[in-house]
Amino acid sequence: IALCLTFILLVSSRGLATIQGQKKISLCYIILAPTIILVSVSSVLRGYFQGKHNFVPSAVANIIEQFVKMCVGLLLSVSLLAVSLFASIVGAVIGIVISEIISLLILILYIKKEKMGNVQKDNITIKELLKNTDLKKEIDEITKELETAQGQKRTRLLKRLDVLDAFYQSGNRPEWMIMDCI
Repeated sequence: IALCLTFILLVSSRGLATIQGQKKISLCYIILAPTIILVSVSSVLRGYFQGKHNFVPSAVANIIEQFVKMCVGLLLSVSLLAVSLFASIVGAVIGIVISEIISLLILILYIKKEKMGNVQKDNITIKELLKNTDLKKEIDEITKELETAQGQKRTRLLKRLDVLDAFYQSGNRPEWMIMDCI
């Protein structure tokens, strides 16, 4: 939907500017058009975090977005006022676009941070499970199961026994397969 609306705004920018009696304004519409996509993606990410009851990313992104919009918009507007009033307006519009980009980048950073945290938690969990594995006990249990196992179950147990026995015989521990850092 955002792509369609962006396309429609780009195509109709001259017509909208003509209706308003200011043909120059079409440039502002063209500059603003990508923000439709940026705001749509940001809304999805904000919804993702809010669905997880984590309101910090949305709040941080909103505050920084407004701060950047105000500072960059005012800075560009005042700086370009010496050129012309229209250039000043374009500067304010560019400030809006920049603030939306920064807001989206902040949300993306929070997503990446969350994903890295989940990977770290998963690695710790797996490592702890492997650390708590008693190789000798597992080997004894599989050996006992093999006495009655048949077919595919027997084949799987034999493969598992080979792996566990190799660890046990080598003196290596299964948790050593998990890296703590790169």
